[in-house]
Amino acid sequence: MIHKIYHMLKLDRIQKRDLLLIVVLLVSLGTLGLTVYNNYTLNKKISLLTVAPGGTPVSVKGLIKKIDPLSPRIGNPNAKVVIVEFEDFQCPFCKKFDIETFPEIKKEFIDTNKILYIHVDLAILGLESNAAAEASHCAADQNKFWEFREYLYTHQAPENSGALNAISLKKMAKTLGLDTSLFNTCFDSGKYKSLVVENTNFAKSYGFTGTPSFVINEQTFKGARPLSTFIDAINQALK
Repeated sequence: MIHKIYHMLKLDRIQKRDLLLIVVLLVSLGTLGLTVYNNYTLNKKISLLTVAPGGTPVSVKGLIKKIDPLSPRIGNPNAKVVIVEFEDFQCPFCKKFDIETFPEIKKEFIDTNKILYIHVDLAILGLESNAAAEASHCAADQNKFWEFREYLYTHQAPENSGALNAISLKKMAKTLGLDTSLFNTCFDSGKYKSLVVENTNFAKSYGFTGTPSFVINEQTFKGARPLSTFIDAINQALK
């Protein structure tokens, strides 16, 4: 059709050449626009079922059924929105999230019973990561997990520098007012050693190999994202 119109027009050779160039340009732009739109639509659809870093589709409903019931949780157990965080207490990005972002999420969504928040160990940075995770579960036995977690992050030191060895962790428990006899017995017995290993392997089986990593209903996030990222994802899930 374009070719027929092209020959019907009474234009000289140079004008016809220019016209042809314009038509080709317009067609190219149209094709490019269609490609961009299709990619945008495809990405929008993909975002509805995010894939974990290892390639396994993640659904928080499926995760909850498999998460060990001893994994600490806070908030409304019947909430429509669930956040699962995989973390390592030696991870500086976990510290950044816990100090800057988590308090706002707690105030806005957890304390108002809008969401359920679950912690899962992903101890990947060395022996002191495992020790701290085990200690946090011993603190959870005395309903002090979240306080212990906060203390671990606010007193974070370089990885495997001794800041999270047995002596240091027991001092933390004492500072926080835990029953040190119960805490020390729990920790020294290795009560939660296998749980920490199992949780870490569980996280890895879903492709989570970095900390912090999050699942918010059907979406996954990696790293200490800005508060706005979490607020947008939570509000979207609440709709």
